[in-house]
Amino acid sequence: MFEFQNVSKQFGTTVALQSTTLQLQAEQSYVLLGTSGCGKSTMLKLMLGLLSPTTGTVLFDGTPLQPEKLDEVRRRIGYVIQEGGLFPHLSAFDNVALVSRYLKWDEERIRKRISELSHLVRLPEDSLTRFPGQLSGGQRQRVGLMRALMLDPSVLLLDEPLGALDPIIRFELQEDLRTIFRQLNKTVVMVTHDLNEACYFADEILLLDAGHIVQRGSIQQLVETPATDFVARFIKAQRSELPGANA
Repeated sequence: MFEFQNVSKQFGTTVALQSTTLQLQAEQSYVLLGTSGCGKSTMLKLMLGLLSPTTGTVLFDGTPLQPEKLDEVRRRIGYVIQEGGLFPHLSAFDNVALVSRYLKWDEERIRKRISELSHLVRLPEDSLTRFPGQLSGGQRQRVGLMRALMLDPSVLLLDEPLGALDPIIRFELQEDLRTIFRQLNKTVVMVTHDLNEACYFADEILLLDAGHIVQRGSIQQLVETPATDFVARFIKAQRSELPGANA
């Protein structure tokens, strides 16, 4: 689904992502994991074409991401960020409907799709008339997920979508998101710094440090056979949060 061919990204003298070659397969859930500034969000933005690589090529479905093709590609990719990234002057309904209206969907089709999505993400339909400032953090994130799913994309990219939520709401959304991912069979790439969250969602984890992938694999592989000292230290620092760690 995604392929990086010797892709790097540099901002001035700062190397955000070192030369990286990888493939991500369709209908799998991947988590880009690591500390702040390790390059994980840079990788996600390269997948969406929000950033252009300094070197190398990013491919989506076998085709290089080119500026003239980005609008078409982005309609096949849903993107979710913290707090949903909603427009504050639009109602929740209008936030979700924005791109479909741009694409000239008729209003009945829009209403039907939004009703389907509100049930999928468990958002009461009467919340859709409210503006983002009138919604809770969890509700805003559900609206953001609805907007990402509106065009039924084949891929979901999520950049620390739960990082700003309080623990109870975060736990509820984690459960709902995992159910949705499994139900829809989409390709999912999520960025997080939380090992427990990575374990919860990932078919495969890609752990980054200083702009490069230091290990990829299951949580069992990272725990039992860490590839570097950094991997071992990262796992040890958060291992008390892993399911069953205190059993």
